[in-house]
Amino acid sequence: MTEPREIPTEGELKVAGALNVLDSQGHEVAFSSLFADQKTIVAFIRHFGCGVCTSPP
Repeated sequence: MTEPREIPTEGELKVAGALNVLDSQGHEVAFSSLFADQKTIVAFIRHFGCGVCTSPP
């Protein structure tokens, strides 16, 4: 992906899907397992601060 709003290619999704992430119970799972069986919206948040607070974390 070269443009920030560009939709990822199938190859890029395959590479990202092979990465491990933590599920809602804290277990390590393949990222692709979160969206393999159903349509899913994935949102990436670039920081860990409170999105509602006005002061920086």
